[in-house]
Amino acid sequence: MIYITKTIDGQTWNLQHSDGLKVEVGSVETSTRDGKTLKFKVQGGTPPHKPSSTGRVWGNWLSHDENGDEVLDQSASEYFPQVFDLTWVDKSPAVEPEKTEQPSGQLIGVIITAMINDGIKQGIDAAMAAQRDEVKTLVAATLADLVAEMEKTAFDVDDHHDEIRECVLDDFEIDDHFDITNYRDEIEEIAKEGLGDVEDNVKAALDSLIESGRLVVTLSNY
Repeated sequence: MIYITKTIDGQTWNLQHSDGLKVEVGSVETSTRDGKTLKFKVQGGTPPHKPSSTGRVWGNWLSHDENGDEVLDQSASEYFPQVFDLTWVDKSPAVEPEKTEQPSGQLIGVIITAMINDGIKQGIDAAMAAQRDEVKTLVAATLADLVAEMEKTAFDVDDHHDEIRECVLDDFEIDDHFDITNYRDEIEEIAKEGLGDVEDNVKAALDSLIESGRLVVTLSNY
């Protein structure tokens, strides 16, 4: 049993009946003409060569001689397959698209954009960190200069002898036997300790402002 099958340009075609059964070589098909049913012996055919084509089938008509015997016409004829309710069906296996593990162009673009954004952010963060360090260094240097300048004019008990004595006598009701010179070192030490507290408090306050972001640093060079 040989079926009518053709393979052209990698495509495999089967000639089939309307019910899906394949057509055998030499099968007898029928066609109606002028109210008469005619028989046609199919020998082969040609599949469609383009989507709008239906292809062709060819073979020989069967007729009857004067004795009523069925005879085969010696000349072959070619017709559209639908004349005999036939059709060419493409049975080529479906070709799956080639799988690739390489990322798509869109994904590559997203990755590159993310890398650029990360690079910019890291650059800005590094610049901000460097700028904060510069501000801290500048503040520390300014404070050091301020302390040095204040130390040049350190508190001298002798310069405030009368004010201190008056304060002590009025507020603490100590008699005139109180001698400020006996407490000179203690008074100057208290004054220096107060100066140190001011420096520490200023430094702590500036560090807090810079770290919390409330002291805005403008990156004019970036």
